[in-house]
Amino acid sequence: MSTVKNKLGEADDDAHDLSSKVECTNGQDIIVERPMYFNYKGIWAGGHDVVGL
Repeated sequence: MSTVKNKLGEADDDAHDLSSKVECTNGQDIIVERPMYFNYKGIWAGGHDVVGL
């Protein structure tokens, strides 16, 4: 399975920041999710999630 992490690798720099846009071109409703994960200096890990319609 190909993932963004497999393609970009991982590092803490601007070159590894990523954004994307999801859009439906045929007028149908879609549901999207925006998960965000972090690991602050190896001592505080967490995440956040937003779902949109």
